[in-house]
Amino acid sequence: MSNPNDPGPRLAAWRAARKDLDPKATLQSCADEVGVKHPTWLDWENGNRSPGLEKALAIELFTNGAIKVEAWGFDVKVFETIRSVIARRDDADESAPPAPEPLADAPPPPVMDRAAREKARDAWLAEKYRQADELAEAERKRVA
Repeated sequence: MSNPNDPGPRLAAWRAARKDLDPKATLQSCADEVGVKHPTWLDWENGNRSPGLEKALAIELFTNGAIKVEAWGFDVKVFETIRSVIARRDDADESAPPAPEPLADAPPPPVMDRAAREKARDAWLAEKYRQADELAEAERKRVA
């Protein structure tokens, strides 16, 4: 019998409760929301696999915190480190010199439609998640 505090059964229970509220909340739709195939989501629910840091973060965001990243075994200290790194980068970005003025005869920058904005946001998030995964892996190696 599985432990009810394990994240897999809790994820399955969360999806079942969501499906009661929204019949369109299928296994496939939940998997799509966090960017995986439905067999991967099912493996998480059944406890056969655990997500990496990027997907664990996506699950926490998607479930509005019902399934926390720490439930999958990630150390909270990793997030403190990630916050510090991001804050340092943001500070560095703020202290960077201003961008040069565009040339007078240069065309205006293109207006991004919603799809382009979402694609740019997704690329930025993917890079942040990749960086977080690298930091988490380094932390795991350091602790081990």
